[in-house]
Amino acid sequence: MPEAHRDAPPPVPLEGYVHQHPACRCYRGGELATECFLPVVWTLAHRGYSGGGRLDVWVYPTQADAERTGAELAMECGLDEDAKARRLFAAGRYAEVMQRYEELALHQEHLLRVQAAWLHPAAGLREYHSPGCGEWEFLPAAVAANVRAAKRA
Repeated sequence: MPEAHRDAPPPVPLEGYVHQHPACRCYRGGELATECFLPVVWTLAHRGYSGGGRLDVWVYPTQADAERTGAELAMECGLDEDAKARRLFAAGRYAEVMQRYEELALHQEHLLRVQAAWLHPAAGLREYHSPGCGEWEFLPAAVAANVRAAKRA
């Protein structure tokens, strides 16, 4: 293995990056019966002017880390000139800062979003389904808002 460049950042410890989150729910008779959990990592995705339109995706240890970094990136990309964005950032409402970035983007394909990315088992989710389960609901990538609300309750 080659040695690290003298100016390279220190290695990133991987502990704390992977978390268990609901990935699917089983309903019987309209009632929640069981949930299956899969490991997730929190990602920040950005497509803007830099990189010739490529989609950059970064992984963060927590949703809060990803949202704050995304909001900082939005401000650095010119959103610091928008009074509403400055108020949202000062209030710590980082997800809303990123939404504002997308609202004001000059190109429809520009995006700046945080979401959970599930690490799926090689066999697929079907291995985890109970034969007695009625209907399975696979949670969308936007599960983050539901998970935050459940933690607050």
